[in-house]
Amino acid sequence: MKQILLVPDSFKGTLTSRQVCETMAEQLHLVFPEADITSLPVADGGEGSVEAFLAAAGGERVEKKLEYLVKDIKTEKAQGET
Repeated sequence: MKQILLVPDSFKGTLTSRQVCETMAEQLHLVFPEADITSLPVADGGEGSVEAFLAAAGGERVEKKLEYLVKDIKTEKAQGET
């Protein structure tokens, strides 16, 4: 049996690394229906890092609004919780 390991980064502005894995696995199964495909989405520390971490370690995305007291800056951040 053919074993395939997928370890892609995202395609900036189009697909997350998880979506790239799903698309690649879907297409590979058309050519190699019996293949054992393992997906490991990755990120380089930029956008998509939270999603890549959660895909590898499990957990869920939690959105929280944070208020910084420095110069009244308000922003939103995402974090992963396992």
